[in-house]
Amino acid sequence: NAASLAGIEGKQVKQRALRLVEEGLADLVASDAHSADDVARFVPPALACVKQSFGPEAVRRLFSENPGRIARGVATTSC
Repeated sequence: NAASLAGIEGKQVKQRALRLVEEGLADLVASDAHSADDVARFVPPALACVKQSFGPEAVRRLFSENPGRIARGVATTSC
């Protein structure tokens, strides 16, 4: 989730989350937010982490394309 990628859950959890993305095992990044403040705290650093580690295409896929596909009932894509 976004908090894991943002490092909020700790360094080891962040590294595991990055590994899931690297291995193509993550279809999207969910916020697990319970408030607008959580979204603001979790999502921007998670997005920056994914962009720095995997590039803008991964950001598009994990934060936009695949969540939209799931909402439409269409299969997700992977990198």
